[in-house]
Amino acid sequence: MFGYRINQVISALLAVGALLLLCLTSHGYLTHLRLILLIYSSLLILIISRFAEKNLQGQERYLRFGLLLLLTSLGIYLTFISTNLLLIGVGWSSSGLGAVLLVNHANDQRSRRAASRMATWFFFSDICFWLALGLAYVRHINIFAPYSEVFTRSPAHITIALFIVISGTIRSGLIPAMRWLILTIEAPTPLSAFLHAGIVNGFGYLLIALPILHVVRPLVLALGLITITIALCIMPHRHDEKGKLANGTSMQMAFMAIEGVLGIPGLVLLHIVGHGSYKSWSFLRAGGAPLRRKVAFPLPRIAEHRAVATVIFSLFYIAALSAAYLWLGESLLLNLSVGSIALASSLIFSRYLAPAMMVQSAAFSFVAFFLYLTQVKVAALIFPHLWAPSAWTAISTSIALIAITSLLRIAPRVWTLRVASWSGRYSLSGKEMNRILSAFNHYGFISLDAAKIQSMMEVVSTPFAQGMPLSQLVAQDSLVGLHHLDYQSAQGIAENYGISLYSSARSYLSWLETGLIDPEILKSVLAQQAPELGYADLVAETWRSAQSEKLAVASDFGGVDARSAVLASANWWSSQAWYQGSSSTGAYEIWRSSTSRKEQLTLPVFPLEALTHLLPSLVERTFPGSVATDTCLITCMQRLISIDIAWFLYVKSLGDQALISLLALRAALLLSAELSLEQTPLDVAPHFDIWQIALENSFSRKLKGEILAKQVPKELGVQSTSAIVTCIDVRSDILRQKVEQISGNRTFGMAGFFGIDLCVSGFKNGQDGTENYAPIILQPQLTLKDGRKKSFLWVLPTLWKHASSGSGALAVAEGFGLLNGALSALNTFAPKFSYRVNQRFNSPRWLDETGADLSNLPRATKISYAMNIISILDLENVAELIFVGHGADASNTPFRSTYECGACGGNNGFLNARTAAKLMNDPEIQLLLIEKYGKDRAEEKRFYAAEHNTTLGSVTLDPLSIEEFNKCASPRLKSMMGTISNISKREFPLSEKKVSGGTSCSYTSSAWWQVFPEWGLTGNAACVIGPRRLTEKIDLRSRVFLHDYNWEQDGDGQILASIFSGPGVVMQMINSAYNAAIANPQNFSSGDKTRHNVLGEAGVMLGPDGPLYRGLPWQSMGASPTHKLPGQSGHLPIRLQILVDAPVSKIEEALQQSSLASLVAGNWVVLHSLQETKSLIS
Repeated sequence: MFGYRINQVISALLAVGALLLLCLTSHGYLTHLRLILLIYSSLLILIISRFAEKNLQGQERYLRFGLLLLLTSLGIYLTFISTNLLLIGVGWSSSGLGAVLLVNHANDQRSRRAASRMATWFFFSDICFWLALGLAYVRHINIFAPYSEVFTRSPAHITIALFIVISGTIRSGLIPAMRWLILTIEAPTPLSAFLHAGIVNGFGYLLIALPILHVVRPLVLALGLITITIALCIMPHRHDEKGKLANGTSMQMAFMAIEGVLGIPGLVLLHIVGHGSYKSWSFLRAGGAPLRRKVAFPLPRIAEHRAVATVIFSLFYIAALSAAYLWLGESLLLNLSVGSIALASSLIFSRYLAPAMMVQSAAFSFVAFFLYLTQVKVAALIFPHLWAPSAWTAISTSIALIAITSLLRIAPRVWTLRVASWSGRYSLSGKEMNRILSAFNHYGFISLDAAKIQSMMEVVSTPFAQGMPLSQLVAQDSLVGLHHLDYQSAQGIAENYGISLYSSARSYLSWLETGLIDPEILKSVLAQQAPELGYADLVAETWRSAQSEKLAVASDFGGVDARSAVLASANWWSSQAWYQGSSSTGAYEIWRSSTSRKEQLTLPVFPLEALTHLLPSLVERTFPGSVATDTCLITCMQRLISIDIAWFLYVKSLGDQALISLLALRAALLLSAELSLEQTPLDVAPHFDIWQIALENSFSRKLKGEILAKQVPKELGVQSTSAIVTCIDVRSDILRQKVEQISGNRTFGMAGFFGIDLCVSGFKNGQDGTENYAPIILQPQLTLKDGRKKSFLWVLPTLWKHASSGSGALAVAEGFGLLNGALSALNTFAPKFSYRVNQRFNSPRWLDETGADLSNLPRATKISYAMNIISILDLENVAELIFVGHGADASNTPFRSTYECGACGGNNGFLNARTAAKLMNDPEIQLLLIEKYGKDRAEEKRFYAAEHNTTLGSVTLDPLSIEEFNKCASPRLKSMMGTISNISKREFPLSEKKVSGGTSCSYTSSAWWQVFPEWGLTGNAACVIGPRRLTEKIDLRSRVFLHDYNWEQDGDGQILASIFSGPGVVMQMINSAYNAAIANPQNFSSGDKTRHNVLGEAGVMLGPDGPLYRGLPWQSMGASPTHKLPGQSGHLPIRLQILVDAPVSKIEEALQQSSLASLVAGNWVVLHSLQETKSLIS
């Protein structure tokens, strides 16, 4: 932490000192430029250093990052403040060295590759820079001399200028050095922000500080235009958030270089500050992209007034451009051109909106356009021009930029696709393509049955669940298709895909050493399962296996060999087809379209046909001498899937044809690299079933013993009690404990959608604009209309997006970057205030009045929902009750929905709570309650809704019911609400220690730098189905789901059967998802959250390309990658233990009527009775 704090102190002091010097002293323009750049750099580093200090906590190289960031920052300061050639060179090289070392923060193969390639470019850049400085020193050339003094085309001047341009071009990521910028995405997010907002600006400083570069202006201009052209070609095909930003940086730096050619230092300075602030803000918030897509307001488009709007907008547009040209003149025509592009994009979008919003959007766009031009005008006047502006240069460059933008917008997509694939090195060489074509030529006579391949595809895809979009992702069992098998048999199938259901030898030995596996229980299990094997022999054999295992830590994801290069290419082409979901064209078809016409004649049009030819070639390479038997074909298809299971899961939801296209693409690319489908052996402990059962028995016996020893005896219910009902979620135990500490209050637990399976229509754009607030295993029956009030704020994010498209981003970043910089400072240093500001621009938390009126709901439907609630909750002695839904505020994480209520479809449970309360207060339901409980017990029952924010640790009432609550609620209930407004949270998973919530400090949990907003369902291992008195006196450490149930009131077992079939199945899905992230981090985790690069709705990557990940990051599972910090622990992969307070006979009767039966029979779930000595049921 020392390096971070020292860096922050230095940057703050430098910013203040530079500001005082700027305001209180008089210097030349170059000194003023340096001071402004020093102020900007200091503030940027202050923000990023503070962000990194918080964001990287728990990292193994945390201290190293802080020290290297300090070194790099000092290098930047030295470059800007010094006029000594030696010190400038030292600053230039040290900042580059520090940046290279920081890129290798993860210290895995991919980050080392990125650092190595970046080092090569930077070394060449430094050589050129030092050669320029050395030549200037030897020839006594003042490179800072004003233009009039240096204008000469002597070989020395030209050579110095060329060396500096080469060095600056590389440092700023212009052609041909664009690739290193993309590779730096391997580093954590704070470094990406620092590199793309700070390091790359060096060339801009050189352009305005060294007039000697005037002699090579045509070269800089050409490099800038070429870079912009290539960046615009790449832009439509770069779908990952950080990749888009990195590509945009090259384009922005090219534009900055062109501005430097014009000799107007104020414009270069404006771009450095504006773009740097915009780009750092964009990188630091990149993880929240899925959430922003999910909560984006629907903007229904209409075509009714489009023609009239087009004419009116065109007239205003022409008038605005004419006025702007007369005001700015020819010297600023370049900025006018990019501003006009941004304005045109905004107006084209606005004309499809409803009339009121159309007018507001257009007016806002024109105001923003002139605000940008005003900044340009002021910036150009602040500093004197370095040389007389060239009207011809300004006009020709502007025309070229507009022409490039226009032509690329109408150019065939395949043209830009080829450029993008070439630039990213995803296209194949002629030699590689010939290897694929030879497979068709060689095996052309072999005609595999297409129907058989289709049938095999159904077989090999059966084990896997259909993946959900990232913004709606909830914990689910990815191997749901194996549930018909017993757990151990399923392991045999899973191994064919490179998956293990069990943990490694190292893990089991670690748990034995720390006491999580009881040695006596292990001996007992061993005696039952393998009596011929001694305890010492088991431990020794497992220890030997552990020594031979490869140490797999969560940060070491992916390699850089030929196989990983094929994987990166396959994933890039897959993203072209499916990054946002369904597509009419698959990945294979898009890849084929990018090949030459001659190659397309050989490559089959349809992926199924291609696969029938490619599979035999893969069989021959993988099993030399073998023929394409069914077994070999299936094995090859399984291994094609195992190359990247996350993509397969996601694409499976799109249909069989998409899956075939995916496998055909992978097969072709593997053959192009002459690779076989070899499979790496799994690191699985010997006798894994014995170790796993011992781990689970060690936990379940302890839990059952505590319940039987500490349960509260049965007693008569307390009259007129207040109560809350929460989700069965493991995080609710702290809230329930706090409520129960208040005399006269009680708590209930049921599935967090409270039996109200609803959806909201009109919630988002698209053909199916509904959002489901129900478990994913249910189809919602109740539809509510979106009741949010329309506002112009709905339009702003989408308007910003359209204005920033293409080269319009050049104007948006330059003109409004300072606003982004202010937001960055606010989000970093004032999370509470920032939270409140952001809430005003986000979707209303309670969706305004959505669900407020249920009067049109049929009576039968009301009764059905109410009876479901009454069957679970014993309301006889309850006078007033609050339905408490739960939600999260982890705003800057791609997996936000996994923190929300899983029973509500990965959404906040507030709407279900509101609907349940409104329903139970309905007059018809009140009559039902009177009929059931008697008038004396039912006439005073009142129901309210509230939200438990599990991130902030707070409980708040439904805004629509506050007035009624203040008027009707009892003093006891009001006191209870005051007490639970602040709820503690676990300090770390499974911890007894809690930290306070609901206070000012808790808002740091929702800060954008926070990677540990909360622990979600980490540690979940069991469920208790029974009355709360069983667990009321036990600290469950947020590990146990709690579902209310009274077996004596369940005569036919239907209530228990419905609990098994609904919540029981959902709990097993959640448990399996967390277990898989520990046992199989390569397939079902997502590594380090600080490296996440969001790829549309598909998932995340840990760099610019490579494997796709859709599982939980290690920051959601524990406090460190290995969960071995002193006194801390993470999730344990224990199969769900369900403990039911009922006789075995009733449990078995209910089980046979439920969909949980096969899971129990196959030991996917372990079922216990709390009333029997022999508790295990299987």
